[in-house]
Amino acid sequence: MEQKFRITGTLYSKSETREVGAKNYPIREFVIHIPNRENPNYDEYIPFQLKGKNFVDKIDRFEKNSFLTVEAVPSGRMWVDPKGNEKFFPSLNALFISSENEMTAPQNHEELTPFPELDKIEEDKAPF
Repeated sequence: MEQKFRITGTLYSKSETREVGAKNYPIREFVIHIPNRENPNYDEYIPFQLKGKNFVDKIDRFEKNSFLTVEAVPSGRMWVDPKGNEKFFPSLNALFISSENEMTAPQNHEELTPFPELDKIEEDKAPF
């Protein structure tokens, strides 16, 4: 089951497209930076992947520090090594990227939050 989520931040970096596997499947990675309002020493840097020839170029039009929103789905794979040890490989696969020009963006990064819907909940009514 696909569980989509949306996150907003600034483009920190983007890689060149690389090809993996026997079929040379194209993959490209980029990182979104989200400032930590409470402690700048612990800002968030979240890596995403673009997979497939129809997706890897979706980050081309964005420059470093561009304010953008990414819609993605988490995925993960398990691999068992020859000794029987399980190894897990999580990834966040970007499906849609939009810029500040395509949406209303906060005027400064202090307004950013990774879970904006939780900011609207009054503390005494929070579900936890």
